[in-house]
Amino acid sequence: MKGFKDISFNDFPSLLSYKDRMKIALLIVSTRKNRPAGSTLQAWIKTQVSDEWLIRFADSFCGWALSLKSDEVPVEEVFEIIENMYRFGGPGIPKGGCKGVIDALEAVILANGGKIHTGQEVSKILIENGKAAGVVVGSKNHEADLVISNLGHAATALLCGEALSGEAGYLKMLETLQPSAGIKICLAADEALVGHSGVLLTPYTRRINGINEVTQADPKLAPPGKHLTMCHQYVAPENVKNLEAEIEMGLADVKEIFFRIKGTKSFLSSHITMNGQ
Repeated sequence: MKGFKDISFNDFPSLLSYKDRMKIALLIVSTRKNRPAGSTLQAWIKTQVSDEWLIRFADSFCGWALSLKSDEVPVEEVFEIIENMYRFGGPGIPKGGCKGVIDALEAVILANGGKIHTGQEVSKILIENGKAAGVVVGSKNHEADLVISNLGHAATALLCGEALSGEAGYLKMLETLQPSAGIKICLAADEALVGHSGVLLTPYTRRINGINEVTQADPKLAPPGKHLTMCHQYVAPENVKNLEAEIEMGLADVKEIFFRIKGTKSFLSSHITMNGQ
């Protein structure tokens, strides 16, 4: 273990060597204009600095945000995320939680004369001239300028049917895709466990990658007088078949983070707080 304290995101360079602190300062400036490309995030970090802690930090962030490790994420994707943080600020919690996002989308659709169909199955995506042109629901065709699917690449391709028969390369690529996996552990508490609305990254735990207390942003996400704390952990592909064991290790992390001695709140790992909006 490298520490037992909650460290502000602005102070995280203090854990690096003096040489690497100077290098990170220069990289923050230079990479905004000349973004890295052509490798994973972990491989790129190793070409720049020597601190193992920074790899742990990268794994913690990628595990929390993407359910992947830093050696599985293209460096280009991470720097796009960083640029969005410059543009919009740190991670945020939507008012009303995930339901709040759905409710807002519903309001926009209805306000623009759209119709929402529930309890109905899309059996096919219509393709014309190599582009999605609508969907089939039951026996009725619904034309569209744009089709958005959240089924994943493979299941969406199945709905396109023979229209993708000429895309042998794409279909072959689908066979090699490995979906990411993660576990969410939700805690109900009578008192605040984190105490702020930022993300608590945990580089030195065994499984938990990040924690946020959503009731710090919206108290209505829990009953009156309660707090909702959400912990997320990455699950490696080879461990997907052992989810119960993964959950147990995640729960052990949670106990050590928050209840190290007879329920007394304490931080067992080095934690980095990323402040949201």
